[in-house]
Amino acid sequence: MSLQFVTSKLRPKPFQYSFCWIAIFCLILVSARQVKGQNLLAAANAYDYGQIVDNRWGGVNNSVLTVLPGLQKAVNDAGAIVQSNPGPSVAIGDLNGDGLPDLVVGDARGFFWFFPNKGTPTQPKFTYGEVMPIWIGAPRNSSYQSYIRWPDENGDNTVPRICLVDFDKGGKLGIVAGNYEGKLFYIHNDGSAQQPKFRMPQDLSQFLVPTYSQGKLWCNFLAPCLYDWWGNGLLDLIMGEGTYASNSIYLLTNKGTNQNPVFNEDNMIKLIPNVTRDRLKAVGEHLTPQVVDWNNDGKPDIITGERLGYIDVYLNTTTDPLHPQFDQGQHVLFGGTDNLGQFTTVAVGDLTGNKLPNLLISNSSNQLSYATNHGTLGNPLFNKPVPIQGGVNPLPKIKPATNWTIWKAEGIPYVNLVSTNQQIEPGFEPPAPEFKSALKYYTESHAFNTDFPDQFYPQDDTQIIQYNPSVSLKPRTRYTLSFWVKTVGDLSNFNYILLSNEIGPTGWHAIDIVKPISSSGSWTQFSDSVYFELRPDTTPSPTYAFQFKIAFNGHPTLYFDGFSLTEDTH
Repeated sequence: MSLQFVTSKLRPKPFQYSFCWIAIFCLILVSARQVKGQNLLAAANAYDYGQIVDNRWGGVNNSVLTVLPGLQKAVNDAGAIVQSNPGPSVAIGDLNGDGLPDLVVGDARGFFWFFPNKGTPTQPKFTYGEVMPIWIGAPRNSSYQSYIRWPDENGDNTVPRICLVDFDKGGKLGIVAGNYEGKLFYIHNDGSAQQPKFRMPQDLSQFLVPTYSQGKLWCNFLAPCLYDWWGNGLLDLIMGEGTYASNSIYLLTNKGTNQNPVFNEDNMIKLIPNVTRDRLKAVGEHLTPQVVDWNNDGKPDIITGERLGYIDVYLNTTTDPLHPQFDQGQHVLFGGTDNLGQFTTVAVGDLTGNKLPNLLISNSSNQLSYATNHGTLGNPLFNKPVPIQGGVNPLPKIKPATNWTIWKAEGIPYVNLVSTNQQIEPGFEPPAPEFKSALKYYTESHAFNTDFPDQFYPQDDTQIIQYNPSVSLKPRTRYTLSFWVKTVGDLSNFNYILLSNEIGPTGWHAIDIVKPISSSGSWTQFSDSVYFELRPDTTPSPTYAFQFKIAFNGHPTLYFDGFSLTEDTH
């Protein structure tokens, strides 16, 4: 149908023609504006909030040695299961044979870090952290790659608790680690005392050290310390755990050899039983024991970190070495405080050459701290632990993305999700002048150690970038979704997912829209009209929560910009 002006007797003047066309043009503009509403995400999906910070894969944050946080389930004082960051675990030893004590750290995410000491025997200097090619997560498809863990499950960071052990007394240190599942691993050093080399086997069970005669797991958050308790040359297992059963520290006698240790419940005693409020006026949970001669009487004592943030020491009071006994324990004082945060771990070592039992401490801050012993042998005295500073992060700084997170298989190192712009990334060009920054997903190309097996980068595991905006959508309403995307590198099964949740009579229901995305090495704009249709078993609600996800396989560099969502009113 066309618009016609029909006149009979009256002929409009020329300016009247112009007025009519202007009126029609304005009507069209008004109608167009009615078709599309305002961008619902305009204020919420900015990528460049926050500050430029150190790259997390350098192991240094503001010159302080810092590793990645993790997330695991733990029980709080009220008895509720909550999501917690268990923090890292620290071990100290000369890993590269230069005579200086180095640091090995297992972070709560599950990555192992090597911090080489570049200082002197009295003035240590740790410049950066290198991620070691080690992963002890849950097996997947007969490999040692972890299962995909979604953030709402919040319970699959492996939380290694580690110690360094010279099994053959040749100066070559290996790593013994327990994990959240309660498994114990001996990670072999296939190199030398001067050039360590840690390489994962094709079957992680080759590193597994059983702690139960029938192959079962009887604890979680296993924290090991290997020590020749009986003086027979065999390394026994002193172990803390996190099952909340009896809050004890165990001794499992080695019935095998140092190269092939055998531990089980038939040769186990509770070295320090029932660490409870009545015993130490604090619940001793998530115990992370180490052996130290604290009072210099020639007998092995126990020092341990725990969930509430104390460092506790138990003195060996036995007169019969075959029947160890310990006192009630005490909190170690650090200046005027005895609490150092939460989920403390402790390692005993000497970084400053004073030949005293100094303490290397970590907690849920993810930082590494050192407490220098200012006392004497048999009478330790500490000030407050000082974060280990002086590190220099060699990686380019980043601006973490805000409101956007990565869902991925654990164990994949060097993945970053950041905000980028011309200042951060010289040569970067946005898809349109009105855009000042973009979201960027990539694998850090400046990684120190690239000797990771292919299993660390599984091609069959889907990577997901998720956005949870604080907006709601209306049911049976059509929306226009638009964004720009550019990808470089290997990529397949590239899709976007819209997820709308609503509460029905039987709980949460999800309404998914999954559609493929086409992209290339140049900016490509994607626009789609989407419609949320209710499922038959749902109860209508005025509004529904909204999530947006990008899913893909492979490990590309991916840019994303100009995300908009508008309601179609006609």
